[in-house]
Amino acid sequence: VAYSTISTLLYLYSLGFEYFNAMANCGAWAFRCAVINLLVSVIWVIVSPLFDPHPQKIALTQHRFDLMLSLFVILIGCLMDKIKERAFHSATYVTFFIPFQLLWYLTEIKLVIFFNFGSPYHPSWVAKGFVKGYHSYHQVIDVTNGLSTVLMTAVATFSGAIIVLQNIELKGWDILSINGVMLVSFSAIYMMAAVSGFFPKMVSTGYLSYLEIKPVIPLPQHHLVDAINIHVRDNILGIMCIMTGLGFNNRKASDNLKTNASTIWTIVTITWVLFMLPKLSLHLAGYPFI
Repeated sequence: VAYSTISTLLYLYSLGFEYFNAMANCGAWAFRCAVINLLVSVIWVIVSPLFDPHPQKIALTQHRFDLMLSLFVILIGCLMDKIKERAFHSATYVTFFIPFQLLWYLTEIKLVIFFNFGSPYHPSWVAKGFVKGYHSYHQVIDVTNGLSTVLMTAVATFSGAIIVLQNIELKGWDILSINGVMLVSFSAIYMMAAVSGFFPKMVSTGYLSYLEIKPVIPLPQHHLVDAINIHVRDNILGIMCIMTGLGFNNRKASDNLKTNASTIWTIVTITWVLFMLPKLSLHLAGYPFI
């Protein structure tokens, strides 16, 4: 049933991709997908009081995450418009795959909240007091949620970052756009390496019970909320970098703004200091520092 549902959704998505000629305007296609996600997210927040109080507590937090990821996907679409002439197949892969993963991944999170009341991919929910613990009521949702999470964080964003790095020249304000994508991608990898694991144990029976990749640099339970806060700041920082890079490249900026490489690389250095310092402080000193 799960396979059939996902296959049907993928087929309908591909029809929309072709119908709207997504590659003619990658940014517009990403925007459409983001709007659909946000509409679902708004409806989800509105109806959440009708369900168990636990989903109510998580709904607004997840809604903010929906907004952030949707904006990131729109910006990725805009970057694909820059490279599609020189790397059409790579741009097609990113334009098709990442918005689909956005819709699937965020839908799975909502299913996990309503039907399972927790997920091994989101141990911070327990640390925040949203749920008392992780309870697996629907193993199919466990597996599909795990698959969508791995594909979104470890595959989609990271492969998208590599494609951006390969096909956009490291010059001018494009450097900031590339830097922003890398920040978001490495932050997602960090969360899996430190918080959830790349494939946490989701079921206790059958062959799937042996599939488990624990965090390689695990954090104690009382630091999980700190890690989430750092992750949110990383995403905001990355999105701001991408927006700044696209903004200055798409306006009539002065020659100094366009060519002042020292200023741009200084900004890049500062962003990576802000990226690394809280994580090092949290792991080595037990305090996020920033």
